[in-house]
Amino acid sequence: MSGWTDYAYIEELTQSSHGRFLVKLKVSKNPTRCKNKEMFYRAYRMPGAQHMYVKLENAMESGKKVRVHVTGRCELNGYSEISSVTILEKKII
Repeated sequence: MSGWTDYAYIEELTQSSHGRFLVKLKVSKNPTRCKNKEMFYRAYRMPGAQHMYVKLENAMESGKKVRVHVTGRCELNGYSEISSVTILEKKII
C-alpha cells in the first residue's frame, strides 16, 4: 500500500554502496506491508532522489521532523521505497 507516514525525527541517513540511500525514521504509521516499518530507501537513478537526499540531510542537521511517501514496494530486507519527502517546518506542541 502506498501513502504518507507520520512525521518523525531522522534516526539515521546513509548512502549505501548499492546505488541508493537509506533513512531510518521512528514512525508509528507506515502504510506499507513491508517487514521493517522504520527503514526506507530510494535509488539514486530514480527521479528526484538527489533532491530528497538533500532535503533529508537538511532536516537532520536542523533537527526537524520529516514524513515520507511510500510507494508500496518492499526490498529484500523489508525496507519501504519512498517517492517524496516533506519537512515539518513548525513544531508540534
